Amino acid sequence: PRQNASEIFVAPESMFSFPLNEYPHLVRLWATVLQSEQHFLLGSVLKEQGRYFQAVFWLHMGLIKKIYVKKLLTPFVEKIPPSWKNYANLKGMFLHGFIEFDDSELASRADFFDIITGDSTLRIVPRICLEFFFTTRQDISAVSAGDRTTVVFHFVNDSWFNAPFKKILFNLSRLKAATLGVSVVWIGHDQLNTILF
Repeated sequence: PRQNASEIFVAPESMFSFPLNEYPHLVRLWATVLQSEQHFLLGSVLKEQGRYFQAVFWLHMGLIKKIYVKKLLTPFVEKIPPSWKNYANLKGMFLHGFIEFDDSELASRADFFDIITGDSTLRIVPRICLEFFFTTRQDISAVSAGDRTTVVFHFVNDSWFNAPFKKILFNLSRLKAATLGVSVVWIGHDQLNTILF
């Protein structure tokens, strides 16, 4: 790496499947192996006001710098859609024994992470699994800045899927990246890939 260039380490959606904000000792522990120019972005869970959120945490220098919260949850997997809430047996079928995630607005939520990489700043736009496929060019334009390179980091829990579906999911991500006209870093449990545009 170049002198003063940052390195970014990543881990996929739900890599740490507990509320990371309740484990500050782990944040400090991971910092012991990271140098000052190194950053760690990982998929985890945020617990705030008794609610649980799918999230991506940006760790740097032993601190949680920013948190991105998933805005669009996967129906029947992460949350029962409101119009189906009256059917009590659905929760038993799909989320038996589990707590639903929340997708309401949080004041502490970040829409992007700006990481200085040498002489420039990289604007990372996190997207978690399903919500990437509903991202529009307008969404990317709204967070882009002319003096920064914008890249989408797509955090995925692909460990649930068999090999053919994983390939389909990745190819859909490539197609979506082309539609958006933006470079994407695919961060899965089984693979890490860069889709350049």
